[in-house]
Amino acid sequence: ADCVEEPGRLVFSGNCVLRVADPGGLRTLVLRSAARFTVVAPAPGDADLTIRDEVEPAADGTGAVAKIAVDQATEVGLVCPGLGGCTVVVATS
Repeated sequence: ADCVEEPGRLVFSGNCVLRVADPGGLRTLVLRSAARFTVVAPAPGDADLTIRDEVEPAADGTGAVAKIAVDQATEVGLVCPGLGGCTVVVATS
């Protein structure tokens, strides 16, 4: 990614592009943050469709979670709303 602070943790303001290597099959990329963020990613397979999702922290305080299906090398866009910065963690689940 063009916004990595340390492996598995993305820190950025504005926009960030996370480059995903070919997973060798259908996998789920899980991104977590304490704050709201937006994800933009191509749909898996041969679909000519881009998915955009604004994820909000859950009411129980567990944070915002985005799950993205990935089946080939791709780029996932992240957008941090407002003027502050965002921290997004690549999670295992």
